[in-house]
Amino acid sequence: MKQFILLFFLLFYLFFPLVGQTNKEVVDLQQQLAKIQDDTTRAILLCKLAWELRRVEPYKVIDSLTNEAVSILKQARNRSDLALGLTKKMQGYLHYTKGEKEKALEYFREAILIFNRSKYFEDVASLYLLQGNLLLRDGQLDASMEAYYTGIRYADTCKVEALKASFYNMIADVKIRQDAFSEAESFLRKAIAIEKKEGAYSRLATAYYNLGSFFSRRNKLDSADVYFNYSGEILESLGEHPRLSFVLSGRGNLAVKRKQFSEALFFYNKSLKIREEIKDSIGIAHSFYQIGNTYFRKEDYQKSQVYIEDCLFVAEKKNDAELKSKALKKLSQIQERLGDTGEALKHYKRYNNVSQAILNDKTQKAIKEIEEKYENEKLQKENEKQAAAAAKDKIFRNSIIIILVAVLIIALLLARDFQLKRKTADQQKKIYQQEMLQIQQTSELRALNASQDGQEKERKRIAEALHNSMGSLLSAIQMHFQAIAETMSFQEQDNRALFNKSLELIKEAAKTNRGIAHEMMPPILMKFGLGASLASLADKIKSPAINVTTAVYGLEERLPEQIELSLYRIIDELINNILRHARATEVNIQLIEHEDMLNIIVEDNGVGFEYDPRNKAYGVGLSNVMSRINHFNGQFEVDSSPDNGTTIIIDIPKTTYAPHRAKS
Repeated sequence: MKQFILLFFLLFYLFFPLVGQTNKEVVDLQQQLAKIQDDTTRAILLCKLAWELRRVEPYKVIDSLTNEAVSILKQARNRSDLALGLTKKMQGYLHYTKGEKEKALEYFREAILIFNRSKYFEDVASLYLLQGNLLLRDGQLDASMEAYYTGIRYADTCKVEALKASFYNMIADVKIRQDAFSEAESFLRKAIAIEKKEGAYSRLATAYYNLGSFFSRRNKLDSADVYFNYSGEILESLGEHPRLSFVLSGRGNLAVKRKQFSEALFFYNKSLKIREEIKDSIGIAHSFYQIGNTYFRKEDYQKSQVYIEDCLFVAEKKNDAELKSKALKKLSQIQERLGDTGEALKHYKRYNNVSQAILNDKTQKAIKEIEEKYENEKLQKENEKQAAAAAKDKIFRNSIIIILVAVLIIALLLARDFQLKRKTADQQKKIYQQEMLQIQQTSELRALNASQDGQEKERKRIAEALHNSMGSLLSAIQMHFQAIAETMSFQEQDNRALFNKSLELIKEAAKTNRGIAHEMMPPILMKFGLGASLASLADKIKSPAINVTTAVYGLEERLPEQIELSLYRIIDELINNILRHARATEVNIQLIEHEDMLNIIVEDNGVGFEYDPRNKAYGVGLSNVMSRINHFNGQFEVDSSPDNGTTIIIDIPKTTYAPHRAKS
């Protein structure tokens, strides 16, 4: 939930053009450039123009203007601090837009030092805002908060209230992630007060929208509607239609929560019309998904399919993996409701593949960051003065060898992982083709579930390999480096700095290795067992909108590892079904070990449904749950009816796992 809120805030507040606000500044800067001949002044104007155009022009335009400014300064005789600082700021911003955190932060720090030296405090404040946003996007909450509060002090020094409002909005984002909702609301209201006082109606519309989004996610729908309406009225009067499309989309979301589907379609279609006029392809795709999902809620599956297929077409064209994943999953659900389990299975497989690709991309990104840090150090080394001392050369060579070996080992592990997955996928494809001739489509869904279990085992094996083999190797390398540090004397400061930096990179590689291993296999489940992992799962889901409780009775000893993992996946799937469909506010999970069986009870106070065990058209998720339970020779019982909540009871015979427990 918190990530969803953050996404709305960042997209709306930071990256959408403020129509009409920068037009005058752009024209003035262009006119000045046509007249000015002084190199330093031209570099300053080019950087300012690039900054003003950052929200309305393609990346290549901003890159071209910045590079021209840098080139001019290299040849200029006199370089002012303002010119140097602005070029550093824009170079950092370019890396910021590409998600290259380390390079961006390096340029931002250099610009801050330059501006501080000449007391350009407003520019310092704006840099701390960018720095905080970059750290927040990377999940470093404490570091981003420190940057924002430092920026506020500079904004107070130069008395720029607009910057303070920007900081308050972003601090609210951090507070939401920390579940400090009352503090988040307080900061949002501070931002609104500043914008009202300043008469900055465009930014005021943004602040109102952010507060509306905040109330929407906390299910305070009336309050959310009021602030969305305020924001929409301002944007309508200013003619800022691109941003108005987001307000209309937000109002559509409120209508869906109220089950006012016709009203929701009205707002979504108005938003879609604006996005089509401004040719916002990704925005159009999101509107298609919202409209399709609303028709799905209305049980008009034919219309829902049309819009979701349009969404999928745009997502594939724009290579938006997250949106493509959502669309494929929804199409699978639509086909299930239409009774076409074959198509449902096909789309669910594609969804599975896309989700796996997203996970692989995250892994590759982590590795890329390690490589970028190494390349940065290498470039810094090349730019330093060549003091060719023997000790310095030896340390440099050894550092390169150690880092390359670490990167090579990680690459080999990833290549092996890819080959194993590909081999497994080929084998599963052959098995699937054979079974298609013998079994019905319902059995195919269970086969897919078995395939997913195989992937869980493979993930666990790879996670253990990364943690044990790779982790031990990196720890040993780190210990060797520390031992070298105790025995060597560094006659030159550059040698010590280079050695320490190499050691930091090795530590970072070990940290990244641990993160990948934990992402592939839940560490709490492996270390503390099923009861502790369920309590952790409940804590993650809890929010003001839904309360989740767990209770474990009689489970004195750990269950076998594979059984614990399977039961955890069963309960996780049931909880996901509740979050997607039940609209519940209370969920209770009980795990009870009797003399002859293990009993699992999952109940909620949601909308419920008519359950018929003879009906084979239930969702892929529920089919996966049933398949896993059948594997344990267990019993599955559903007690549910419309508006009376749902209780699911699962009984697993002890004979399924007691022999395995005895062996362990």
